[in-house]
Order: sequence, then structure tokens, then C-alpha cells
Amino acid sequence: MPKLYKITKNLFILTPSSNIYSSANVNFLIDKKITLIDAGTNNDPGPRNIKKILHSLGVSPRIESIIITHSHVDHFTGAKNLKKAFNSQIFAHYLTEKAIKQYSDFRNLGSFEYWEFIEKTFPIVRKTHFIKYLISFIYRRSFGNFEEFQLDRKLKEGDRINLGEFSFEVIFTPGHSPDSICLYEPNKKILFSGDMVPYTPYIHTSISDFRSSIKKLINLDAKLAIRGHGRPQIWQEEKKKYRQFLKDMDIAKRRILKILKLKGPQTAHKMANSVFQRTHLIHKTIYTNLMRVSVFWILKYLEELELEGKIKSQLIKNKLIFSLK
Repeated sequence: MPKLYKITKNLFILTPSSNIYSSANVNFLIDKKITLIDAGTNNDPGPRNIKKILHSLGVSPRIESIIITHSHVDHFTGAKNLKKAFNSQIFAHYLTEKAIKQYSDFRNLGSFEYWEFIEKTFPIVRKTHFIKYLISFIYRRSFGNFEEFQLDRKLKEGDRINLGEFSFEVIFTPGHSPDSICLYEPNKKILFSGDMVPYTPYIHTSISDFRSSIKKLINLDAKLAIRGHGRPQIWQEEKKKYRQFLKDMDIAKRRILKILKLKGPQTAHKMANSVFQRTHLIHKTIYTNLMRVSVFWILKYLEELELEGKIKSQLIKNKLIFSLK
């Protein structure tokens, strides 16, 4: 059973019944009208649990709107069922519309948000279409069947969302996903940060996008950060992690260049262990030494270094080899 935590008299956080990283928090804003931030999956929490929670809070089982922070399965695939159950309006960044159309058919392998990670770090998957199909099918079945839905409001950077007690500024923060947004309430000094630092094991745009998004948030005058996973955090402490992540990104790039200088041409897999092992980089503490995740991050850094003209890549015997220019 999901657990409900009271943050203020008007703000509650519902944590998932399963592991906190397999489904996302659903945030309840209770005013004259009820708003949810993120929708979870079809299985967790689902309309039945939402109705029970609203009943326990003594409020009408009517959800006016659902705001989606980004189009990953643990945050938005439950939106259609909630929309049908509560006749809610759904708000999300306008780029989310593309993801909705892609997700509606799991056979569209390119739409599955982790394909880039899987294909780059598990070479066998690139060669076998059946394995791709099977992984996609199992993954989607685990989170429940996805149904396409329409956005009632398409958001962009700088939009305001007025919800009575709460009034949010929309901050476009691509990185973890192309359509990620954060919601900032300047009067209450609360930031709903979705899956920004430190919970962001994958990024689906570029290092440059992600760095720019972090910098947007650092100077906000907030007191509390509400993450997409786990408990709320004091913003001053959370901001330290953001600043450290920026430093670590530069450190990782310097280490990659040093490795290529000392050891010559390398694959991303070979470099990953050298860059992240026995370090205090925030990447390592977050990802608990998941080598595949480390490789994915290395590849993202290598992409940026190649764009900067500092390294080059070439395919040799089906292996992508990187070297200094």
C-alpha cells in the first residue's frame, strides 16, 4: 500500500507501494480544487488507491488537474486512467505530446526511453530485434498497459499555473528527459524538482542541456525541494548536491582526457571503471557502482568532448574506439 506523508496542511506526498525507484511519488495539492503532480503508473498508485486517500483526507474525490513533470513510465503512464476516473485535465510540457504518441505502441522501439542506454551498453541488444521487442514488452507489462491521452494544456518555459493556494512557475529543465519541467512556487518557496539531481541515473538529451538545467535551479530562492522519488529535502542541502554535480561533471571530463592521453585509444567500457572507481563523484554514490550506468554517462561525456573537437571516435571491429584528436 502506498504511504501518504503530510508536508503542509495543503500538501501531501504519496510514496509508491513498491521500491521508490520503480515508481514515482504522486503529490497532492489540496485546495478548493485538487491537483496532482505526477500520476505514477497504472499499477501504482492507480485510481482505487487515489480515491481511498482522498476519502481519508475528508475531501471530495474530484481531481481538477494532473501536472506531469516528464514522460517516463513511472511518472506519467497512470495519467489516462486517472483522467478517466476523475475527469481531470492533464498539463505537461508540449514535448510530452510526442512521447505520448510513441508510447501508445510498445512495438515502436525508438520510443522506449531507455533504448539509448540499452543499445549503447548491451551490444547484443543492437543485433537482436527479438530481444528488443521482448524487453520492451516485459517492461511495459510491468508498469501496466499504456493508453494514449490528450494534453489539456501544453506548457512551456515561464508559464504560470494558478491553482488557488499554489501558483507555479514552469521551468523547462531538459536532461533527464527531453520534456522535463520543474515547478517553482515562489511564495511558499517550494520546488517540485521531478527527477533532477541527485536522482537522475540517465540523461536522455545532452550533458550540455543537463548542465544548463541545473544552473537554472541553483539560484532559486527556495526552502524545500520535493523530489520525484524519496522524501522532501531542505533546499540549501539539495543545492549543495547540485553544485557538486556541476563540479563532478567537469572532473569526469578531465579524467577522460587524462586517460586517453596516458593510455591511448579506449572504449567507453574500459574508461568507466577508471573514471568512477575509488572516487567521491556524485555519480558513484547515486548509482551504487552500476557499471552499465557508468558506461552510459561516459558515452554522454564523450559525445560532448567530440563536439568540442577534443577527441574523435571510430568504429573498429564493431567497437567504438575513442582517442585524442
